[in-house]
Amino acid sequence: MVWLEYLLPLIFLFPMAAMGGIVLALRSLHDARVHSPFDAPLREPGQALRHRLDQAFSSLFLNGTLGPLISLAPLGYGMGRMLFVDKQDWVEWALYGLLSTLLVLAFSLLLVRDYQRIRRLKLGLACELAVGQELERLVRPEAHPYYVFHDVPTDSFTIDHVVVTPHCRVCGGNPGKGAGDWHRWQGAELCGGRE
Repeated sequence: MVWLEYLLPLIFLFPMAAMGGIVLALRSLHDARVHSPFDAPLREPGQALRHRLDQAFSSLFLNGTLGPLISLAPLGYGMGRMLFVDKQDWVEWALYGLLSTLLVLAFSLLLVRDYQRIRRLKLGLACELAVGQELERLVRPEAHPYYVFHDVPTDSFTIDHVVVTPHCRVCGGNPGKGAGDWHRWQGAELCGGRE
């Protein structure tokens, strides 16, 4: 039964599969960020970026832990095959080695991508927090009764900061337009019918 030579080495992959299952189960612990049970309408500065940063760290965790397991799987299978066959085929071994090398290269590139993404998100979060703190400091005096709202979600994007003045002018920073791009709206649709 030739097919048993290919089926029996799968026994050696079960411990790796069990470790992969444990990693996937532990991912929920890594993702578990404490949130308020109430769906608060007001958000803090950079909340959307914090959520994306958590997702990037989760991706880094998965690629860093599952990458070595998946990369070693062809070699583990090949070693199992070596135990059950009478004659060694070096071309088959070369294919297992090539597949493992390609998997190591792919997961290395994924780790580099995750690292660069995390670095960009951290820089964006730092800038977002700095702008939010500066806006809060500027609108605190009683002479300027402005209100600042942060990370206002819309249908297709998130507005970083919205400042509402007593004259019903609304200014919002849009992340899709660039870091220093602010828009000023004045009209009945934003002011509840008042000019």
